[in-house]
Amino acid sequence: MKDGVLDDEQHLAEMVSLMGPPPQRFLEQGRNCHRYWDAQGNWIASTPIPHQSFQSREVQLEAKDKELLLRLVRKILCWLPEDRPSAQDLFEDEFLVQHRLEN
Repeated sequence: MKDGVLDDEQHLAEMVSLMGPPPQRFLEQGRNCHRYWDAQGNWIASTPIPHQSFQSREVQLEAKDKELLLRLVRKILCWLPEDRPSAQDLFEDEFLVQHRLEN
């Protein structure tokens, strides 16, 4: 967000920092991708890609819970919708099952 306005470039830079570069198929399908990536998939936008990871962003959980949560988040956050798990797969994820059993 810049000056209270959503900023696509900043958002995409954050996504790249956490998820890695998008697959070529994503770049080919996106009508505005040329604003942010070159033909080889290199980031060309002016906003720098932050130095961060899911590991560094999650500070509430520890050990096994943190590991399981991060694995779940990585499953969910995919560039291509067809690569994302189904609701059933997520429902059966070890992190969520563990917390349902605890409650």
